[in-house]
Amino acid sequence: MGEQSVAFKMQEAVKGLSELSDSALELELGRRLVQTKADLESSSSLRFAEPLARVEPEAVMFSSGDLLFVAHKFLDNVNGQMYSLVCDAKDEDNKKLREAYSTGVESLALVLSGFLVATFGWLPGIASVLAVLIAKRFLKATYDTACQIWERQVRAQE
Repeated sequence: MGEQSVAFKMQEAVKGLSELSDSALELELGRRLVQTKADLESSSSLRFAEPLARVEPEAVMFSSGDLLFVAHKFLDNVNGQMYSLVCDAKDEDNKKLREAYSTGVESLALVLSGFLVATFGWLPGIASVLAVLIAKRFLKATYDTACQIWERQVRAQE
């Protein structure tokens, strides 16, 4: 059996992550960010360069509270950029995201994760978690309502 394509691996990662709750996704994001930092510091290969990479929760020596802090700090730092990508109608990728939104969480997350990797150069294993988290939040509300709420949050941070 040959190597699977990155697109297939990303699709499988998004599918598995879509089954997690928002809080579990935030923990997973924190876990992946902490592990990536450790990988960089130890000069080992970046395991989250692969979308399907996994880290056992007990392998990361951080409490759940610390992992959530890391995830929330990361989300705060990228909030404005994510808002522009997802909600700015002038952004050329916005139309593709809105089309993907109409077909469900996995479709929106897959398209969004591709944009995060291509636009920001993020590791696929991190981009996939963030994309699923955003997609799930958007599908709880209408796309435009979610953008309005997000815009208020971004402006409050400025």
